[in-house]
Amino acid sequence: MEQLPEVQHDSRSKKRHYDIGRPSRHSPSRYKSQSRNIIMNVHQFFAQEGSCETMEKVVQKTATATRVSMNTVERIKAEAKKSPNGVICSPTPSSRPSPVVGQLDDFDRECIRREPLSFYERGELPTLSALLERVKQPPLSFQGSQSSLYKIVKKLWFKYRKVQSSRKILMEREDI
Repeated sequence: MEQLPEVQHDSRSKKRHYDIGRPSRHSPSRYKSQSRNIIMNVHQFFAQEGSCETMEKVVQKTATATRVSMNTVERIKAEAKKSPNGVICSPTPSSRPSPVVGQLDDFDRECIRREPLSFYERGELPTLSALLERVKQPPLSFQGSQSSLYKIVKKLWFKYRKVQSSRKILMEREDI
């Protein structure tokens, strides 16, 4: 049996580099279908070889040969059992819901812009949570979250400013 190559180390970052198709650091920790099929083929080879007494040793040998964890091998095995014909597909990327920020028309934006100003007329301090409660009520019935509202308010030229009590309140920018 041929020896496996040593693990390559990057001298700058001390991170290990594998050739099994490991996901990039910016993507979720998912192996693509080609890598999963390779891991499954290696597992089947060791299982048919018969040199291991137990299935746990086959999984351990597969994990060592492919340089992935034993849990990953077990997960890929379970996925291969569930799929028809043992074909493993790439995981589907998770989809994000459509943003609320782009769904507002000019009328809704103008209503949101007037709300902080109405807080000042009533003598209240406009905070984002209070503003969210107010715009969720009819006639506007805003469906977004606090972070979406914050993005909209920033686009409407509002800024947070500190007042004497060290609180930050929402104020319209002076330079416009």
